[in-house]
Amino acid sequence: MLQLQQTQRYSVLAAAPPAVTVALLPDDPMLDEEARAAEAAGLVALRFLFDGREAPELSAASAAKLKKAALPVRAVFRGFMMSGERYGALHAGMRELGVHMIVDPGQYERAHYFPNAYAAIEELSPRAAWVEVDDMAMVDNVVFEGAVRSVKGWDGCTHVCLKDFVKSAKHKRPDLLKVVVDDDLAAKAWQLVSARGAAFNRGVVFKEHVAARMYDVPLDLGGRTTGPNEWRLWFCDGTMVECSPNSAAALLPRATKVPDAVIAWATEAARAIASPYATVDVSERSEGGWFCLEAGDGGVSGPALDQDVLKLWKDLRACFAAEDAREPRRR
Repeated sequence: MLQLQQTQRYSVLAAAPPAVTVALLPDDPMLDEEARAAEAAGLVALRFLFDGREAPELSAASAAKLKKAALPVRAVFRGFMMSGERYGALHAGMRELGVHMIVDPGQYERAHYFPNAYAAIEELSPRAAWVEVDDMAMVDNVVFEGAVRSVKGWDGCTHVCLKDFVKSAKHKRPDLLKVVVDDDLAAKAWQLVSARGAAFNRGVVFKEHVAARMYDVPLDLGGRTTGPNEWRLWFCDGTMVECSPNSAAALLPRATKVPDAVIAWATEAARAIASPYATVDVSERSEGGWFCLEAGDGGVSGPALDQDVLKLWKDLRACFAAEDAREPRRR
């Protein structure tokens, strides 16, 4: 039985001068479709360049758009995953240009890094332990021995999933998604750091492996496979705006939909994370019930499989436009 602690309706948006909402996206062809969707939803879409070495700058066309807007503006960011440090630099650079990103660096880190969000999602999450890695070049098995001892003390835990504070190494090392809890576990954690390489994020998470319910899924070119029933829930200022199938199995008509109780739990979890724009991913368990996969920052969470991005941007605009309307009354 889920035990929900209800919270009052609130806003985590800063009561600052910006009152005109825009969309902010990297000037990358991969995001052209989303930029068009944001514009179709009624938002001005600003595109920017940022290599992490110099201050971000708007494209010429976007700089011209910004001149026509009422300054300053605040922006719903949509882009690629980046470190908290790089996000902080982007946030500061955009502020210098008069573009105030809705999610501040502290809020980004609370949602983006697994250990920071874990207290909010713990009730429906597998057991987890983690180790920060300050210097990848100096890491060895000894660094992980304390966490391994903790994992071995979990009653009934036989396998764990290894990931860094943001991502797994599923493309390079799918075997690290389900690792036996034995004396080789510390060595496997070191291998995770190596496999992630330059993309490694801050530390290693040992997350108890939970068996997901698997569905028989037909392939587009014939044949069949199996896959889990995963969903991504999108939250705008503490309110769910989308509950989207996030796997091929979840798109099946016979797949179980996310129960209302799980949605209510995820809403409270998102409010506990206290970011204006966040996601919570959940999956159906093999033995029944649901578990939480992770939380994330909404701006760097990719659209779910077959998600209607125009509808998502319309929902975001409706949410933040309502906040725009309330802004003067909070000052």
